[in-house]
Amino acid sequence: MQNVLRIRMKTARKVKGLSLGDLSLAVNSCVSRQALSKYEHGVMLPSPRNLDAIAKALGVPVAFFHGESLGVDIPMLRTSSQRVLTAQEITELEVVIQYFSARFLHRMNRLDMHPAFACALKGKKIESIADISEAADSLRNEWRCGDGPIASVLRLLERHGVWVFEYQLPECVLGLSTWVEDKYPVILLDTRKEKTTVERLRFTAAHELGHLLLDFSDGLDQEKMCTKFAG
Repeated sequence: MQNVLRIRMKTARKVKGLSLGDLSLAVNSCVSRQALSKYEHGVMLPSPRNLDAIAKALGVPVAFFHGESLGVDIPMLRTSSQRVLTAQEITELEVVIQYFSARFLHRMNRLDMHPAFACALKGKKIESIADISEAADSLRNEWRCGDGPIASVLRLLERHGVWVFEYQLPECVLGLSTWVEDKYPVILLDTRKEKTTVERLRFTAAHELGHLLLDFSDGLDQEKMCTKFAG
């Protein structure tokens, strides 16, 4: 429990962009910077009252720090580059995705909203390049995109139930995708200007959507197929 708590607390704080001092201020200084540091290093456990205050400041339920979390499909986790993620990077990204997902669902529950994803294209078998064109046309029809350029790809994805989050990803990785709880499609994008462009960001998001939705026959070059889908 202590190890899980310290890892998740530090990850959540860093993802939210807070220093230890910032987090202390966010909880109205009821927990000192020194105490937070001890929590994150596993030297001390927070009291239930302090943990509740920290959870509220970070926007997640207390259960997140107790190890209760949404299931992330790690075998499905893939990136938009040819670079293979290290075991440590995968472990860190799993917690990051769990944090983003827990925070999002926590917010939706407070608003009495119940996000869901439904897409007729999900699981479509792809056996040739022709199937890709058919799949892209089918999705445009289902989502009523028309035949022209899509004004905002990210907004379109979010409107149809794809969870899109921004995060500073490892070197050479522009985006990644996976499923949470086998029902929520998640895409993480690195939106830093020094790493990508608006056009590349749109393409990366559409490329990752292809990986999330389509079922490729053995032997097919999935990257080539998803590049065609995104184009």
